[in-house]
Amino acid sequence: MDCLQYKVKYSINNPKSDKMKTYKIKNMLLPVDFSKSNHSAVKTAVAICKRQNSKLTLIHVIDKTNMADSPPSSDVGFVTFKEFQKHVHKELKALASQISKSSKLEVNSYVEIGTPSEIIRNYAEKDNASIIVMGAHGKSGNTDKMGSVAFNVVTGAACPVMVVPGNWNHEKFNKIVYPIRMDQKVFEKFNYIQPIIEKNNSELIIAGLANKDNTEHISKTVFSIDLLREMCQEEKIEYSTIVFPSNNFSSKVVETANKINADLIVISSHINYDSEVNFLEAFARTILDESKCPVLCISPLINKRK
Repeated sequence: MDCLQYKVKYSINNPKSDKMKTYKIKNMLLPVDFSKSNHSAVKTAVAICKRQNSKLTLIHVIDKTNMADSPPSSDVGFVTFKEFQKHVHKELKALASQISKSSKLEVNSYVEIGTPSEIIRNYAEKDNASIIVMGAHGKSGNTDKMGSVAFNVVTGAACPVMVVPGNWNHEKFNKIVYPIRMDQKVFEKFNYIQPIIEKNNSELIIAGLANKDNTEHISKTVFSIDLLREMCQEEKIEYSTIVFPSNNFSSKVVETANKINADLIVISSHINYDSEVNFLEAFARTILDESKCPVLCISPLINKRK
């Protein structure tokens, strides 16, 4: 049995509830590395900020350890590190000004020196960022696997992180795939995607993941789906549901997202059972590497640091 056709669209007529309206995207952090693949992340970030009326902060991190204490003179023609640093400040400020003028958003820009992933995580926490939006691949040009900077930000950030593929060109999130399992902690993450659903009038595809060899897991997953379905009804969210009895969840999620032309996949660390380890190495890493659409990662560190 490959999948249970528990897939029905429901008519939503229930009054809208305010009990989950606690999270808003007010302040976005956008790491910029000036690579071609970063353009998609910039475009996506600006579109989100416009819909959410959010402040946008651009950050570029100069990884001086990889420059042997000197600028990449062979690439850009700078003699000293200070000249290179000044050039980066100017370029980032110009990008911020361009975005602000075209979108009417409040845009700030900062250049830091250090380990990129560490600086980005720390800055997001210090600035109380609501979300980080960043490209999946950096200047290395490796488009087969997610870059190490993005992965390290995902695994350690204290706020949601949206990773955007380099060839992504959509601005709206019409269809959102939300994989869940029987762990009810997944519902704690539901409010993090509500602002996106609300501003995009999105359809939520609830993908239940259950061990195909364990009927109890399947039953509990379906029960979790029913609870989330009730929440969608209360919030007037259009949704559909499907259950995957499988042992290869990441492939099923990506396959489904590709098949329905999804615009976003939302993953939570609480999808796995407590007894299973290396969640991001197994489930999330595969999705982040293979997804054709952006992936929103909600880390367990969010609740731990509140």
